[in-house]
Parts: sequence; structure tokens; C-alpha cells
Amino acid sequence: MLFHIGIDDTDSGRGGCTTYVGYRITKKLIGLGIRVLDYPRLLRLNPNVPWKTRGNGAVGLTIEAESLDDISEVLQDEVDLAFRNYGSSPACVVITESLRTKLQNFFSQAINRIIGIEHISWLLEGTQFPYVWVSRKQGLIGALAAASNLLDYGDHTFEVLAYRQQKFIGTPRIIDPVSVKNMDRAYASITFNNIDGDRVLIAPHGNDPVLLGIRGEDPNKLLEALAMIKSEPLEGAMVFKTNQGTDMHYAPRRLKEVRLGDSVSLQLRVLEYPVINLGGHTFLTLTDGESKIKAAFYWETGEVRKAASFPAHVLPT
Repeated sequence: MLFHIGIDDTDSGRGGCTTYVGYRITKKLIGLGIRVLDYPRLLRLNPNVPWKTRGNGAVGLTIEAESLDDISEVLQDEVDLAFRNYGSSPACVVITESLRTKLQNFFSQAINRIIGIEHISWLLEGTQFPYVWVSRKQGLIGALAAASNLLDYGDHTFEVLAYRQQKFIGTPRIIDPVSVKNMDRAYASITFNNIDGDRVLIAPHGNDPVLLGIRGEDPNKLLEALAMIKSEPLEGAMVFKTNQGTDMHYAPRRLKEVRLGDSVSLQLRVLEYPVINLGGHTFLTLTDGESKIKAAFYWETGEVRKAASFPAHVLPT
């Protein structure tokens, strides 16, 4: 039987990582002979959500199992562990293919719109989930979004995430920057966001189990790239299918359709000449032909602000 698993909110300010929980669950399920279909998914949700922890990522898995009994103990153990160790508010849900099809369109909005728990009360009351573990209902939104979105349409990328051994967590990460630069030169055409000048971008800075992550287009080449990195010993690594670097967050909308917190792509024209205040910040009035909006380009945005300051073509009044 086909099951879709979604996991969210297993990290907190104290540490933890939802991808690491996904890694442990996947490894245990494979060890039990459960068939994992396609790559585990790392779904980056709306970056404007104010209550997110770090990257606002949820993890999804699609598996084939004889029954829910084959997987429920693994899910329970791993989510319980995250709850105890990090004081997080985890959510884990399992849905069937028929339920996924029903939910997919609604939860695709979680990528670019803020969905409050009040928006899905009809769903929580009227649906029987095969399995659900919820500490805080808000996490259920991300978990359902990850379970229902297979990233099987539009663009997607991959990320190989390498995890630290437990004894190293909380200590400075040991990664040879020269090996990162060599890897970047060798795989620059199919990876992205590895370095910025002399600064290494592939390593996070928090008290979490991730040592590094390399993002790119080809999962096999990502494993080759990882093999080039000289670092502290790893617990393990796993490739995720993800929406990172795809602009999937930016939904095309009209101005009148935009809500607070939306991630959108707007086609607008400049309606009036730019206004520059004493602090050097630039303000433009823009229109989509039906509505208008004021946009601010702060001094710190550099080249973007300079472009906005140029008296470009203005619509006639």
C-alpha cells in the first residue's frame, strides 16, 4: 500500500533538524525492508511565516508498506525523541494516495501563503488520518504540505545533507575551506550557493546535527561533490529532492489578491517618479493597471535601490 509521510516542527532554538528526523526515519524504514519511493523531499514553505524556526522546511516521504503497523513504531519513536531532546512541537502525519490527491491543491498554498490553523478546521474535523502525531496543530500544516506535495511538477533541485556524529554536535564544525573551493570549481556548473568570496556557505551555524549541505541539479554529482569535502567524520548523508532555488515560492497574483505575508511575483509599472528621502531610501508608486502600491527600496539594498532611483519610464497621468 502507498503511504505519504509528512514531518514538520521537530527543531527548536535548542537544536534539532527536521531533515535529520527524516534521515533517521528513512534509514530505519529501509532497514526494515520498507520500500522508499523516489527521494525524500525537503519542502521549503513560505519564508514569510513569522513563527518559523530556521529554514521553514518540512520533510516528506513516499513509501510502500503492507500496512501502517509496519511503520508506525518507527515514526512514533523518532518524533518522541525530537520532542524530548529539543522541546520542539513536532507534527507527523501519514496519508493515503486518495487523501493526498484531495489535499494537494489546498496545501500547495503553504509554499507562498500563510495558512493559519483556523483555515483548516474543516479538514481536521472531517478527515480520518491513518496516522497523526501532533504536539501543536500549527505544525500539521507543514507536515500535510510535505506529505501531499511530491515535487513532481515544475522545477526541482536536489540537496545532499551530511550529518554530524553526536559527539561533535555543539562544537565548531570542522570543514576544510580549501576543499570546498576545489569542489566549487569542479562542480560550479551543476551546484549553487557553495561559497561567497572566501566565505563558506554550505555549512549552517546553529546547534543542530547538519554539518553541511550541497545544492545542485544532479543527485549523483552531488554525492561526488560531497566526497571532495575534507571534514570531521560523518554520521551519514542523504540526498533530498527539494524546491530550493526554483522560485516556486513566488506565486503570480494581481495586487488586489495579495495578502499580508504572501510570497508573490508581480508585473508592475512605475506610475510616478521615484522619491528619495534624507536617509537615501527610495520609494516608488507602482501599478498593475488595476491597483497601485508604494514600494520601498532601502539604502542597504545597494544595486536594487540604485536601479529604483533612476527616473525610468513613467506612465502618463
